[in-house]
Amino acid sequence: LSRSSYLEVRSMPVDTQSALVRVEHETDVDLLLEAFYGDLSLNHLRDLLRSTNPKVVISGAWILYELGRRGRPLLGECAHLLNNPEKAVRFYAIDGVISSATSDDGVIIAQCVEHLQDCESAVQWKCLNLLRRIDSMSLANAANVRHHRWISDNLEWVVRQLKRPDDNDIGKRADSTDFMDRAFAAVVAARLRMPFAPILRKLGNKNGDAVASFAFDALEDLTLSRGTQSRN
Repeated sequence: LSRSSYLEVRSMPVDTQSALVRVEHETDVDLLLEAFYGDLSLNHLRDLLRSTNPKVVISGAWILYELGRRGRPLLGECAHLLNNPEKAVRFYAIDGVISSATSDDGVIIAQCVEHLQDCESAVQWKCLNLLRRIDSMSLANAANVRHHRWISDNLEWVVRQLKRPDDNDIGKRADSTDFMDRAFAAVVAARLRMPFAPILRKLGNKNGDAVASFAFDALEDLTLSRGTQSRN
C-alpha cells in the first residue's frame, strides 16, 4: 500500500478490503493502523476481519489488538476470530480481548480460556497471559458463564486462591502431570507474584510446553521487576 493509496484510505471513498488484500509488509499495516487511529471508520476494519484472504484477516486482527480500547466496538468479532484456522489470527484475537475487554465481557473471556486446549502451544501461552493479566472481577464473571464445566471449575479455583491462597493445593497442582492443573497453578503463582516465585521456578522451562514457557517468562518478569524496584 503506497502513501498515495493510504491517503485515498484516509479520504474514504475506498474499498478498504481490496486495498488491504495487497498488504504484505509491516509498514503497510502500520499505515493502516494510523488511519484507524485517525478518522477511518471501524466498519472498514470489520470488513477486513471477515475477509476470505488469510493475510488480510491476520493484518486486521493485529490492527484490532493494537487499537486497544479504541477497538472495543469490534470485540464481538473476536468470537469468530478465535475459531480461525490461522494460528496468528487466534493469537491476536486473544491479544485483542486482553487489550479491550472489561469485567462485562465474561463470555468472550471464557471463549478465550477454551484455547488452553488449542493445538498450538503459542496460542495456549497467550491464553495463559490473558488469565494472568485480566482483573479478578473479569475472572469471576468468566467463571459464571458455565460454557464448559472445566473452565468454570478451574476459574472458580483461581478466584478462591487469589482471595485466600492455599500453598498445599497450589503446590499439588504444580506437581501434577495434568496440563490443566499445571496451567492454572502457574496462573495463580504468576498473579500472586514473589511469594509464589518457587512455584514458577519449579514449573518454568523456556524450551518446555506452553505452561513451562509461561512460568519461565512470568518468573523472569518478576525478577526484572524486583531488580528495578531495588535500584529505585
